[in-house]
Order: sequence, then structure tokens, then C-alpha cells
Amino acid sequence: RDEDGDDNCVLRFTVRDTGIGIPSESIQDVFNKFRQTSASVARQYGGTGLGLAICKILVQAMGGSITVTSQLDKGSVFSFDIPVQVCEPNQRRPIVEDGECSDSKVRLNVLVAEDNKVNQKLVKAMLKNIGHDVCIVENGREAVEELDQNLIEYDVVLMDVQMPIMDGCEATQLIRSKGWTKDALPIIGLTASFQKSQLPYYQEIGMNDCIGKPVRLKALSEVIIAQTIGDGRE
Repeated sequence: RDEDGDDNCVLRFTVRDTGIGIPSESIQDVFNKFRQTSASVARQYGGTGLGLAICKILVQAMGGSITVTSQLDKGSVFSFDIPVQVCEPNQRRPIVEDGECSDSKVRLNVLVAEDNKVNQKLVKAMLKNIGHDVCIVENGREAVEELDQNLIEYDVVLMDVQMPIMDGCEATQLIRSKGWTKDALPIIGLTASFQKSQLPYYQEIGMNDCIGKPVRLKALSEVIIAQTIGDGRE
């Protein structure tokens, strides 16, 4: 807990193993994507080399940090720290910090259309962290099909622009053609190549707003609030 006595504190999680350990020259690479300590390790134990990279992304998305220490042939110790706020029992944390539309404590149903597995985990972790329920689909066609089933009343859709089978732009136009208005079902585009000058184009095809990748927690919170309960609704 902070020395100032406020409600902020840091939780530390530690995982120890007694495995083969990690050579000192490989320590700096273990959190990189598609990296393993050696080809022989990959052959013997399998895996894609993505596990620790995903862990790092998720921990950083929650404002934390992750570290590792290891001794060859003795094992490794992985630790990560997460900043949290102490609450009274059964007290729900607001979905945004004070000063950021603090009147919002709404739990939303969010449909996410995203084909990249790492981005799926990242966005899901962010949305869960701010109190929302999440359904993930892998392309625009699946997003349209999910909405057509009408099993869940979604409050907002996060739509990746570039996806296989049906991209986000085509899916958005199809959703709007089926009668879902911008006010009834906000659609927020996600794209790595986003520039502010492109916003009118995305709005013209039916999106309410668009944000760039990598997605930041604060930006995601703000755009969802604006398009569901704030001044961004049309």
C-alpha cells in the first residue's frame, strides 16, 4: 500500500518453477514474440514462443510490469506487479478514473471483431478491467452473424478494419443496411493505420468513431463512454 495511506496499492504475483532454467544470454529475449531459448527447447517442449509475450502485453495493459530471474538447470522465477485500488467489500470500481466522465458506472456488452489472437487477448483484458462483458469474433462476417442471432443485446461493437473473409468496413456497411443505427448500436473502428484525416471516411461508411492501434486503455474507455452514454452519440 502507498506510504501516503491512500487506497492505491500494488499486488505482486510470483510463479516459481524447478525446470531447466534460462541461459543468462537469453533472458532479455524471453518476452519477445516467437522467441525461445534454443531450437532444441522448441523441439522438445513445443510452443510458439508467444506465451510470455502475451503475458507482458496483458500486464502492461493493466499498468503493471513483469520480470524474470533464472538459474540454468535450477529453475526460474517470474514476477509481475499490478497497481490496484483497495475497495470496501462488494464495492464496484468505476469503469474509469475520477475526472474521466466519472458519472459512468455502466456495465456494457461489447462485441469485438478482431482476427489477431494477441490483440483479442489484449482488448478483452482491457474491457474486462474496466468492467464490461466481452464477446470475441474473428472477422466481419462472424460479427454480422452474431448480431443477427440476437441472443445478446450488444451496447457497442469494436470493429477491426482489416480482417480476412469480411473486413470491418464491409461488415459495418452490412450492419447498417440491416437497420442498426449509429445511435442504437455504436461501431468503433480499430486500425493500425488510422489518421484523424480518415475519420470522415469511416463515419461515412457507418462507424461512429475510429481509434488507432496499439489500443490504449484510457483512449478505449473514453471512446466507449462517448459513444454509449456521452456526447458522442448521434
